[in-house]
Amino acid sequence: MSNSNLVTKWWPANQTNYNWGREGKKIQGIVVHHGATTSLDSIGSTFARANRNGSAHYGVGGSQVHQYVDEANTTWHCTNWYGNTRTVSIETTNSTAAPDWEIAPDTFETLVKLVADIAKRNNLGRLWINPKADMPVLSGHKDWYGASTVCPGPSLYPRLQEIADRANAINFPPVVEVKPVVAWIDISPLELKAKEKIDIIDLDTGADKGDIQAGMVISNLVQETTMNGKKYYRTLYSKTKGFNNGILAEALEPMVAPVSPDS
Repeated sequence: MSNSNLVTKWWPANQTNYNWGREGKKIQGIVVHHGATTSLDSIGSTFARANRNGSAHYGVGGSQVHQYVDEANTTWHCTNWYGNTRTVSIETTNSTAAPDWEIAPDTFETLVKLVADIAKRNNLGRLWINPKADMPVLSGHKDWYGASTVCPGPSLYPRLQEIADRANAINFPPVVEVKPVVAWIDISPLELKAKEKIDIIDLDTGADKGDIQAGMVISNLVQETTMNGKKYYRTLYSKTKGFNNGILAEALEPMVAPVSPDS
């Protein structure tokens, strides 16, 4: 079990405020809190006091990430022991006081990155929001049974889905398909005959661009390329138009000169 490399400062919580280990439980979720303070240092100093009866793994303020408890240990944060032993807890600083408890934009950005990092390292998969689940993957303090609180506040709580979506975008970026580049090589012009019916193939997309009937003669074959181990020819017309239309070489044969009756 590891900790985030986004941490800018370790501020150890007093050992009277958390439990060593997780009773053998696996991390299954992340719980977001607000610190009800504009000062990140005040969160650390609070958890450092003995018998505070509360703690969190991380605190976020602006671009800073402080850590108070190792992720391998159980913090006291969501008023629910089942949740405490199975989640990583994050406190965020506020930019305004009650009743809105707003979060500064840079704090929110750092929170998104930290959530993505925790989710990735602990193999939480794609984050989703379901406050009624026994073990929500991403939740607010108020979602947990036994919690009598508005935490993480009316400004941050409605944005949990945004946090999940953006963290998922970091951990599961869209797969960009890299298409092979068709590299044509100029050759001496050929005139060949179709041994059988042949499809003219767009080598960029694989689309069928037309047919060549068996016995048809194709002239002005001026380029060749190899795709997936097969050779293709391109006509002068396709080259001039910039079409990557290929004709399968193995389906073509040389023209046979007619035999003279006198030979």
